[in-house]
Amino acid sequence: MGSEQEQAVPDVNNSQDYIENRAMILDRMYKDHLAWDEALAKTGQTGIFRSWTDEDGTKRTTVIDRPYLETHWRIIRSLIMDLADCGSEGQKVLRRMVIIKPGEAD
Repeated sequence: MGSEQEQAVPDVNNSQDYIENRAMILDRMYKDHLAWDEALAKTGQTGIFRSWTDEDGTKRTTVIDRPYLETHWRIIRSLIMDLADCGSEGQKVLRRMVIIKPGEAD
């Protein structure tokens, strides 16, 4: 069995694989976005650090701040548009998801 990264690559000849892949990535990114937005709001800081270890075993760190979240939201919007462009099957997936940009529901 391949690595997680290899398994996440959709079969471009299978639209259902593509839709499922986009939905999985969208779900993960949206949950990250909400968590980071909440953490920034709770701490009152201008940025928070996120660390991880990449596939080569190198420790990486980035700062999550408002400009980062704005860029992250553009990627989320792109994934939404990818699903919307997948016809009725992609649109069914979107109808099951509730995606509201933090701060816009108030």
